[in-house]
Amino acid sequence: MSESNKSEALSSSQDERDEKREERERLKRYGRHILEIGKRKSPAQARNVNKVTVRDRERLARNIGLQMERLKVDRKALSKTKTCKDAGITPQELYRLVIPSDEGIVRADRLRADIRKYQPVILGIAEVTKMDPDILAHRVATGTSIHPVNSLNQDGLQQIIHTLYEITDKIDTKFELSERFSKLSARKRMLSQEEPFACWPNGTCFRAENGEKDPFQFNYWRISEDDIGVWNEDLMVEDTSLHHFVRYIPHLLLGVYANFDSDWAISEKDIQNGDVKGLFGATLSQHKHANTIQQSNRERLAGFVGDPSVQRISWDNERLMINDLPEEEYISINQQHMMAYFKEVGLQPDWGRNQGEVVCEHAVWLCLYPSWQSEGGRVTNLIPVIVGNYGGAGANGELVVAEAEAVISESFVRQTLLGGKTILERLEEILWVSDSRAVPEVISELERTALFIEEHPLLKRYRKLDMGMKYIADWGNALDEHNV
Repeated sequence: MSESNKSEALSSSQDERDEKREERERLKRYGRHILEIGKRKSPAQARNVNKVTVRDRERLARNIGLQMERLKVDRKALSKTKTCKDAGITPQELYRLVIPSDEGIVRADRLRADIRKYQPVILGIAEVTKMDPDILAHRVATGTSIHPVNSLNQDGLQQIIHTLYEITDKIDTKFELSERFSKLSARKRMLSQEEPFACWPNGTCFRAENGEKDPFQFNYWRISEDDIGVWNEDLMVEDTSLHHFVRYIPHLLLGVYANFDSDWAISEKDIQNGDVKGLFGATLSQHKHANTIQQSNRERLAGFVGDPSVQRISWDNERLMINDLPEEEYISINQQHMMAYFKEVGLQPDWGRNQGEVVCEHAVWLCLYPSWQSEGGRVTNLIPVIVGNYGGAGANGELVVAEAEAVISESFVRQTLLGGKTILERLEEILWVSDSRAVPEVISELERTALFIEEHPLLKRYRKLDMGMKYIADWGNALDEHNV
């Protein structure tokens, strides 16, 4: 990559970081509003302000219950936090403030009506987990009338999110995935950082500014307030591809972004407005015949790779297959499509700028991944995550892994996928069935890919060693019995 392109890439990354900082600050403001309700008011003013509706108090209590389950916070530990102690929140009082996810209908008079009772519980959970309390408050209050943003869609989104977490827990338990990931983490910790597969997923660790490789386990990086991340549980993976990442974990393809080619290069002379320049020079979105070229691009794409919204990954005799083609062949076909695109717009192949930027790298995936609280080689539980290229679409090489609850928002689900569906429509599609005998796609695909982790070379080595140790133990016992 040339110095100018490097500079442009850095500028683009900075813009993305700025946008994410703004988004984080917006959500923090929402959460701060929730935590400050009832403060700086006289008792008379506060009486009405502090009281929440029956519907809202149930939503708050259920959302707190969900957060405690997802973050693995038990009531006893929560009641011992300084915040809860100071507010008189005992384990018995938590019964009036928390509803577990498996509990059905509750009596309205069971729950506290005063928002000031729920605030210390939120702060206590943040104290235990080291999570940003404002972000946590935003999540707990989502879908209630006291949240600054009241949306008709919030209930539906929360139901989808809740269902994804329930499915994750069930699949984690059924296939013993946390234990399998813990074994893999233990094997990785025994390797030098220069060894293959020492870092997840493909042997390449994030490089710090000093050029040294950072040791990386499954736990998400703890991102400081001054750093570039949006969520404490965000993870960025450099120098890899989507297929490298998803090959060993339970996954489901949501689709390919409809604007996958908007930033692809064009000739300077074909720019729509000579005064407008993209970060990487002239791009297809600025072409004077952009719509026509995009249409032909999609028709050619279908001829090369078929429906790009279908990327079915499987294993065949230790080979990764995509749509029943060896991975290398599938990627080659994608690259042929891009070469044809360059020819159409009058450019010579520029793999310094576009190396690896193929259609399949513009996808968005739902995956199950170790919780950001997993550390020390032990995976506590899995969580649903959304995985895609940095910024949602772009060149192969920088992936973002973010917890589903943090990503699935109105702005996210409104985005359009190739084929015309929005992400919301696709999320609904994976959950529905056409008749009572059918299996929802989200179940069939996550179960089909649940044990892809067993294809990981480190676990294969572990199994061979385990079988050898078992043979030696049986052999030794047989000798002992013979000598008795």
